[in-house]
Amino acid sequence: MHTILYLTKEEQPVFDALDPNRKDGWSVEIVEECYEETKDWEVRVKNFLPKGTLFTEVSDAVITCKTEEEFEKRMTQLNFNNLDYDEMLRVFFVLGTRMLSRMIRHTLENIREDEDIEGVMILSAIRANMFSANGSACVLP
Repeated sequence: MHTILYLTKEEQPVFDALDPNRKDGWSVEIVEECYEETKDWEVRVKNFLPKGTLFTEVSDAVITCKTEEEFEKRMTQLNFNNLDYDEMLRVFFVLGTRMLSRMIRHTLENIREDEDIEGVMILSAIRANMFSANGSACVLP
């Protein structure tokens, strides 16, 4: 099992502040941030979001939330556990690296059990690949 968390410079201190027992066995690799344009959210939601209740909630949140903080709060309340692999990839593509970063930060700040860190590992690996793919059209934070 991989035990690397792909974190930003801003996320590493949050991880470093965790209880040493929670951090045991995990290492951090700092990733270079490369975000998409914010306007891409609406285009992605209209064109790439699968059908289904969860996806309707994501779409509604993109349209109705007035701030990124409000959108972040709505996303952290959704249950992504029952998605299959293809659905999950599409959702993360639609959400983009900014939302994944917020989800990672929220999870890091609310670690309660080992599974939470495993979730950060998965999200951070997906985001690292997305940062890499965004490289040619990078928007700095």
